[in-house]
Amino acid sequence: ANYTYGKVLTDAEAEQDVTSFYDVDNRRRDRSYASFDVPQRVAFTGVWELPFLRNCSSWYCKVAGGWQLSGYGIFEQGRPMNVFTDAAYPNGDFNADGTRADRPNAPAASVKRSGFTKEEFLNGIFRTTDFLRPAAGSLGDLARNAFRGPGFARVDASLNKTFTMAE
Repeated sequence: ANYTYGKVLTDAEAEQDVTSFYDVDNRRRDRSYASFDVPQRVAFTGVWELPFLRNCSSWYCKVAGGWQLSGYGIFEQGRPMNVFTDAAYPNGDFNADGTRADRPNAPAASVKRSGFTKEEFLNGIFRTTDFLRPAAGSLGDLARNAFRGPGFARVDASLNKTFTMAE
């Protein structure tokens, strides 16, 4: 088993081989969690050779013995999510610079920022009205990757039978 605790901060991320900043005059505005940041992760793997009937030589032991149970699991917290609009000015592109990836103003503190269920995530976790439009010609004050998506969990198991074959 292994447990990982970490934090990845960056002020820029490469998108399609181009590094872009929200405000080129203020790179600190983009300093936030990297899109691949996973703060906590637990992973485990195990193999158990079933001890029943593996050392006798009767036909019954050869059929019922020699089984092995194995599996692994991964559990991790959600990854950061960035909220932006790609609409054209004036509904998007708030600063009218021709780039359609502007962030709105930050929502009220009562808007949920993490801990979303899978159902909430699939049905829509925000309303458009949660985010205020910045003043025309200015940038929104919402931080990059200010929200966290749902976590990830996967568990797999297998049951194997070992036997020999002769010519």
